[in-house]
Amino acid sequence: MKFCLVVNNTKPLAQEFAKSFIEELKARSFEYYLFDGVIADGTDFAVVFGGDGTILKFVRSARVAVPVLGVNFGKMGFLAESGKAAGEYIDELVKKNYELDKRCFLEVECLGKKYYALNEVVIGRSDTINLMDIDIKTNSCSLDRYRADGVIVCTPTGSTA
Repeated sequence: MKFCLVVNNTKPLAQEFAKSFIEELKARSFEYYLFDGVIADGTDFAVVFGGDGTILKFVRSARVAVPVLGVNFGKMGFLAESGKAAGEYIDELVKKNYELDKRCFLEVECLGKKYYALNEVVIGRSDTINLMDIDIKTNSCSLDRYRADGVIVCTPTGSTA
């Protein structure tokens, strides 16, 4: 098995736990690497040590369909688990003792640039722009057009972080 590891380096407990997770991976001769912006070919799982915000940031930057296990070291933990030893998480992954939650993404195009989000997108006014013409589409089909000072669009994942 091959693991991509993502560690929130601002959380000392996440760093500590990641070290013990790495030791467990080494003991079982599993491959692993620290996420550097690219998901390597053949990656079976991404394991994110942090909070919901760390998971959302990783998913937004990775943009590859790889199963993600979040190990919570944040405050909310809607997208992550907590309370197990490193070896227990690995055992469950090896034994396929888990459920995958498939989640949809938002793709937003604004001023010619594309952005992606797992939870929500907020488009709001600025100091120089008060009202905007906003086209809402799904799968390239127009849903509606608004003239407004902002809009919030959410996926079923919703706001967590």
